[in-house]
Amino acid sequence: MKIAHISDPHFFVPNYSLSQFLSKRWLGNLNLLLNRKSELFIERLCLLPLFFKSKGVTDVVISGDLTTTSSDAEFEKAQHFVQQFENEGIRVTLIPGNHDNYTRAAGRGKTFYKYFPSTYKNPKSAHPNLRDDRHTVLPLENNWTMVLVDTSVPTPLHLSTGNFSNTLEQALTSTLTLLEGKNVILVNHYPFISIEKKQRRLVGAENLFNLLKKFPCVRMYWHGHTHRKIIADLRESKLPVVLDPGSISYKQGSFFISDLTQDQIDLKSYHWRKSHWIVEKQANFTW
Repeated sequence: MKIAHISDPHFFVPNYSLSQFLSKRWLGNLNLLLNRKSELFIERLCLLPLFFKSKGVTDVVISGDLTTTSSDAEFEKAQHFVQQFENEGIRVTLIPGNHDNYTRAAGRGKTFYKYFPSTYKNPKSAHPNLRDDRHTVLPLENNWTMVLVDTSVPTPLHLSTGNFSNTLEQALTSTLTLLEGKNVILVNHYPFISIEKKQRRLVGAENLFNLLKKFPCVRMYWHGHTHRKIIADLRESKLPVVLDPGSISYKQGSFFISDLTQDQIDLKSYHWRKSHWIVEKQANFTW
């Protein structure tokens, strides 16, 4: 199977209503108008469904930040984007980022899951569900399994941190114990190594770091958040291979396509250049 990994599309709809000042949303709109809007090239995202289909992609993983201020209008745009892949027969799996829980109302009401409910609450499934249990399990092919983790939480004005709580640590430990012997891809919005400023880091990242050391079955760790493309093979440190595709919407947009076979992943890194998606780098990882 071929999986495209994209992140941080940041669909946006500027809000000029006075009601935005009742939440953190005014800050996101101000940042959008003064900075981010000039850096985002949302229009080219409409090219991705057919491009992925032409490359034989079977699945798309989006590692968070589909929206900018978690407004309904932005979620509707993100929902339409996801639907375009599904119309081409491509399965989409996604998790929320901090911008998808940008306001306390969005966090309390679990707005993300109202727009993207299908993967996350299946009463017939024995697996935990992402909405209520903060993680879930998605069986893939060729002995591969994907574990999705939601560490996004609403934060005060000056923070965009996530939270890897003790409760989630205990639950994830139980899940990974059951998956030993599988090849696991763990997907989270935040990196587990503190490469960001303190106000943008994952609270509890050290605990997640130590947990990953205990479970070598986690072969790969896919995340977003940084807007920087990262391919880091940390296996010599008894940690997984780390992938962050960067923001798909930014001027130098990028994404990964991974071809999964038994105990192996062939990776292609794509980059937007001269109005085309081109292969910038290739890598092979074998276990």
